[in-house]
Amino acid sequence: MENYKLLTVSKSGFFRKHYEFYENEKLLYTAESKFWLQGYKVFAVLGNQIMDITRPFNLFKTIIKVKAGEKELATLTKKFTFIKSEIDIETSIGNFYLEGNAWDTDFTIMKEHEEVAKISRKTFRSKNKYGIAVRDDIDDKLIVGIIMGIEYIIQIKRARSSG
Repeated sequence: MENYKLLTVSKSGFFRKHYEFYENEKLLYTAESKFWLQGYKVFAVLGNQIMDITRPFNLFKTIIKVKAGEKELATLTKKFTFIKSEIDIETSIGNFYLEGNAWDTDFTIMKEHEEVAKISRKTFRSKNKYGIAVRDDIDDKLIVGIIMGIEYIIQIKRARSSG
């Protein structure tokens, strides 16, 4: 049986979103949205930027790129579905697959039919906190990048449906 670590995400802000990622109440990473759906920046504890989450121009697909400097860590491609969220994730360590419910509150990240992370955006009473269980052998920096890619996709989806 695999061991998991629990990350807690605290979210704040209205126009400019701010996220804090904790493990055992210790701050690991922060992230903030760029202006007007332009993506996210992820920072290490000391404040240096370690990742950039962007959306390349594509009329027909929602594609999100996760980069650390010039190195591409992951590409998230949202599949077109009506009932649930499905996202293909290509990384340098293999392909992942994300499946979530229609309300964007619960997600499971799979690699070769094995669960590697579980995201529950409704775990806590506050809407501004949620939990992530990540398998110990998976790089949490990669998972944080993927989580911010998911947040970006949700933000795009909500912007499309509101206007």
